[in-house]
Amino acid sequence: MIKPSLDQGTTKNLKAKAIAFAVILLFSFLTAYFFNAYSPSYFSTKILFRVITTDNDLADVFPSLTEAAVSEKDFLAALRKSSEFSPGKHENISVVSTGRGSATVAMSSKDPYKLEKSVDEFVRIATDKVYYKINNIRKLENDALLQKLALIDKNILETTTLLEKLNTPASTDLSLPQNAQIIKKNEITELKLNIAQLKDKIALAESKLSATPQNTTSQTIVSSSPAKIKKLQNELTDEQEQLRILFRTYKEKHPRVIEKTQNIKALEKELAKQTKNIVKSSPNREYERLKQLIKHDSALLAQFEKRLVDLQKSEKQALETVIEKKAELSEQYFETESKLETFKNLKLATQNELEILKVKHETVKFSIESNKQKREMYQKIGHDPRLSYLICFATALILGFFLFTKTAEIKPKTQEITAELPDIKEPTADTVEPSHIEIPDVEEPTADTVEPTHNEKPVIFGDSEPLIPKTLKFEYPQNETVCDGRLFSINEPNSELYRLYEKLTETIQVKTAQSGIRVLVPIASKPKIGQSTWVANLGVMLAKQGYTVLLIDSNHYGPALHKIFDLPNKVGVLEVLNGENIINATQKTETPDLHLLSYGKSPDISGDSSEYTEKFNRLVNIARRRADIIIVDSPYLETEQDIVRISDPSFGFIYLADTADKELSPKVANINLMGYLVI
Repeated sequence: MIKPSLDQGTTKNLKAKAIAFAVILLFSFLTAYFFNAYSPSYFSTKILFRVITTDNDLADVFPSLTEAAVSEKDFLAALRKSSEFSPGKHENISVVSTGRGSATVAMSSKDPYKLEKSVDEFVRIATDKVYYKINNIRKLENDALLQKLALIDKNILETTTLLEKLNTPASTDLSLPQNAQIIKKNEITELKLNIAQLKDKIALAESKLSATPQNTTSQTIVSSSPAKIKKLQNELTDEQEQLRILFRTYKEKHPRVIEKTQNIKALEKELAKQTKNIVKSSPNREYERLKQLIKHDSALLAQFEKRLVDLQKSEKQALETVIEKKAELSEQYFETESKLETFKNLKLATQNELEILKVKHETVKFSIESNKQKREMYQKIGHDPRLSYLICFATALILGFFLFTKTAEIKPKTQEITAELPDIKEPTADTVEPSHIEIPDVEEPTADTVEPTHNEKPVIFGDSEPLIPKTLKFEYPQNETVCDGRLFSINEPNSELYRLYEKLTETIQVKTAQSGIRVLVPIASKPKIGQSTWVANLGVMLAKQGYTVLLIDSNHYGPALHKIFDLPNKVGVLEVLNGENIINATQKTETPDLHLLSYGKSPDISGDSSEYTEKFNRLVNIARRRADIIIVDSPYLETEQDIVRISDPSFGFIYLADTADKELSPKVANINLMGYLVI
């Protein structure tokens, strides 16, 4: 084609009109802008928030949050700071009302677009704050219980330490030391012996005294003072004693020795002078000696008897003190033991409360709904700013249309160029190439070639549904035992057994989804057919599919799951049934999301089947909170009691039959049988 040509005058005219149209369009938008800016109209909306939850405590979160925000103004200030609001006459936000689980907030603005954006921002901030408040409440509840549990553990430790201290032999033996007891007993024995000897001695002296005359001559006492003579005798004795002490240090010619000697001579002379006035009529000296001896021995006997009484009284008091202290310690021991039992019960109650709180946090859901009720408010002149812009733009278009319609039409000279197109012929049968697809001959199916379907049920097992077709039996390699604990699901991903486990896993997923059963209990018809190996591999396959799987070893005939996964068997089912926490007893395997609760080492309580069943069902109910699927490795069918021990209507039982079995065991007639499997 040839392009059209314009003359110079027409081109200038078009440019001028285009500039004029642009000026008109700009003027229209400026008019709409200033009209809206100084218009008294504005827009407002109300937002209704509701906290939807089954927990009454969470329902009160939002009213308290909004009331606090109104009083502190931090909530609204944060919203104004982060949103599109500007401090104008009609830009405002306020809390209108609050109720249980709900709050109404009013917002207004001149610009509806700004209002819409601010509403969305407000919803986001309010939602974040409510979620933060709720999570904070939950964290405070959980932290409070954890602190309480830590305090209880501390009290238990202190009480246990005190109990051990009270129970030690050193604290219970309050008697005197052995050496002190021996010394005291020896002293009492010696006193008794001395008293007996003194009594004999006094008796002998009294008998001699009665046979001895009192005086040999008569005595006459003159005017000499006996007291003065006694005083001189005492002074003389003291001086002689001091002289003996001086002789130990000094010689005879020492001045102090000489002085003491002179004093002694003077005292002897004075004593002799005083005694001359007494007419000697001396009494019988033997009589006086015996009398003094009896007096001395009697005084000594009184001292010994008093000492003996004091020792016996002291021993009696010590014995009474020991008895009182032993009684006090015994009372303190029993009181401490009772306090320890109280702390243990309180710890168990707190742990149960913590478990209930965790379950509550996991099960109680909450959500926040917001409902925006937008309406238009008017003062003096009410209008929509969007309508103003639309009117101005339409006016500019109309003016532009009239402006350009007056322009002269331009008729370009064109040169037509025609091109001949080739004729297109219709395809015929001769021109079509034959197809190279060959269809093979299809033989009619016969009874020998038809494979059994998945719904095929062997007659020998009655109405029980097989988990996999009978033709897909678990055939283990030759010369290998089926109970060797091999994890085919981990170590042999390319084997035929791995594909069988995959198919079995898919079937069990469908059945558990349809029935809602989460606890699987395989029961073997006889021992040593590979039940524990089957349970371990099935648990690994389900864990690989994203399930949280817990394997519980309840096979009291021969627990083997811990050997398959190479884990210890110190704490397990028996310890949990006897009071141990299931969280402490559960072990992680190398496969993610696969956990094991081994059988344990504590004494079995299987003698009372009802008690075992009650405790075991309680254990499984607790484990359901943490696991998606639970697989129980049960004992083989030796007696019906083995099924009763772990029987519950919510359990799904899988019958593991041997290839030699001809029918289902009558022992599984009254249980919830999901299906059977021939291994």
